[in-house]
Amino acid sequence: MSINLVTVCIEASACAALLGGAALVGGCALQRSADYTVTITDLQFAPAELHVGRGGRVAWHNTSTVVHALTTDASGAPAPHAAALPIGATPLRSGDVAPGQIWSRPMTVPGRYTYYCPYHREAGMIGTIIVANE
Repeated sequence: MSINLVTVCIEASACAALLGGAALVGGCALQRSADYTVTITDLQFAPAELHVGRGGRVAWHNTSTVVHALTTDASGAPAPHAAALPIGATPLRSGDVAPGQIWSRPMTVPGRYTYYCPYHREAGMIGTIIVANE
């Protein structure tokens, strides 16, 4: 069995957990390829709703020409339904994802994660990940 490896930028807390607390340089590390991909286009996440298995790694790939980000921070959400995560889950906070860049993280807590792009929230740039309780 072979595993494809790619360099992806991932959240520091997720990296620390994956690497047993090891430090990162520039927020990037060599990790297993994503199990699922969300494409970031000019003003949408595609697919808008993605169902994944517990522990599956999701990668967000910015294919647009502008910087995007994604977050579950309810304080800046464009509407109450635009930001949510399961109890006990680590919030999604990608930081800036530049054109061509990929941000990735494992989804370990089952439930519904609703996130948005803080730069394009008024345009309704919202996505949902549903993690199965497998």
